[in-house]
Amino acid sequence: MPDHADPSPPTDPPAWPEDASRPPARTAADGRLRDTGSPMGALASWAVVVGMVALIVLSHAMVGSAAPKPATEPSPTAGVLQIFARYTVGAVETLGAGEQRETMLAQLRPTIDAGVASPDDALRASLVAHGLGDDEWARALLRRITDPGGPDAEPLLADDPALRPAYIAQDADRIQTLLDHGVDSLAPDDRSALLDHHGWFAEFGFTAGAPESDPARRAAVAPAQRTLFAVGALALVGGAGLLAGIVLLIVMLVKVGNGSVRARYARPAPGGSVYLETFAIFLVGFVGLGLIGEAIRRATGVDLSNWLVWLLPLVLLWPVARGARPVEAKYALGWSRGEGALTEIGAGLVGYLAGLPVVALGFGLTVLISIVMSGLTGAQGPPPSHPVVQQAGAGGVWSVLSVYLLASVWAPIVEESVFRGAFFHHLRGRLGPAASATVVGFVFAIIHPQGILLVPPLMALGFVFSMIREWRGSIIGPMAAHAVHNAILVTVLLTALS
Repeated sequence: MPDHADPSPPTDPPAWPEDASRPPARTAADGRLRDTGSPMGALASWAVVVGMVALIVLSHAMVGSAAPKPATEPSPTAGVLQIFARYTVGAVETLGAGEQRETMLAQLRPTIDAGVASPDDALRASLVAHGLGDDEWARALLRRITDPGGPDAEPLLADDPALRPAYIAQDADRIQTLLDHGVDSLAPDDRSALLDHHGWFAEFGFTAGAPESDPARRAAVAPAQRTLFAVGALALVGGAGLLAGIVLLIVMLVKVGNGSVRARYARPAPGGSVYLETFAIFLVGFVGLGLIGEAIRRATGVDLSNWLVWLLPLVLLWPVARGARPVEAKYALGWSRGEGALTEIGAGLVGYLAGLPVVALGFGLTVLISIVMSGLTGAQGPPPSHPVVQQAGAGGVWSVLSVYLLASVWAPIVEESVFRGAFFHHLRGRLGPAASATVVGFVFAIIHPQGILLVPPLMALGFVFSMIREWRGSIIGPMAAHAVHNAILVTVLLTALS
């Protein structure tokens, strides 16, 4: 993924395709492609981009900090907490024995505590603690609901006792009975209520004290073991990929240094605005369709958000509608075959592996920021989350299908065409490849709803995708890298929550 001077158009053929059947591309005096648009169009587009990015970031911050109003009936899905809890149970039940079990539980307990932010979370974590045989921990979690002002009750981040529905107090009483007298003391209706409200958490909590051979215990532990194996497989694959990536990155840098690898992307002449306009329209459409989807959900109870976003590819027709020739738009957006689809896909995957060390540095920065924040505040904040975690845990064929389509089809095609296509192309008119990739990566990361802690690795990922575009010219490589990355994460997520 090179970061060097652009190939000189007078001595190298242009990277955009031209032949006798197409009108000639408009070029500047130095031979570079000249984009449609004007300085005023660029200025207006920048104002829209900055405003939309600020609005998206602000909306994410408000959603993350506001105490949600609990629903009348809780969902059995608990997202990130469910992953943390299942991983802990899987590790302790599979790998822990004797004193090692207690040591492992003590090490993993803070992970679950960090995921407890609401009354529902506290109830579910207390069921897990009981199932693991730590009733003292379970009672401490319950006190966060029943005695929030007590001396040993840590306040919940997302809780307003005045907004709690009746089931919170009722379930707390049921779990207290479970802790005091065992599962047999619960009335059938109470057991059913806990199962309906808390799903796997209740199933596991009901098996406290049961031997490993107990069928109910085995059935409750099995999903946790799947989560453990899924996370372990991801760690192994990620570690192997990182080692391979370090080697590939070194080889790539050497080849760039000796000139045997050169960028196939030729930047446009400064000026023009049509591709920045395209990016601005995309952001407006993204926000607007989100508002429309939310209005439909409130009016009908049907969530169409994941389907409405399929209208956004229409934005990519804007350059031609604005006056750009199709051949120019195809080049600017990266819609070219390059050296052939299979070759470009392979190059994209090689570039992705070579970029994993950069992504690893992003994760390292996230860990460092988390440690500093914990040291300054004296408390560990809530873990990063993403709406797709809750959606993946909902189960059902349509839910799984929509997650895969959104993450592994829509995102690679649309996000790459918009971010590494239109936005990157506009920035490259005035900035170098690394600077352009950094700006694109930052905007790409900051508008995602995963939380501020995961901005560094996501920014690094966006940077890597941009450098693949710089290297290959075609957007096929970044699309392939994006699709594989998301498919791996979604598969692990679905396995962990199944």
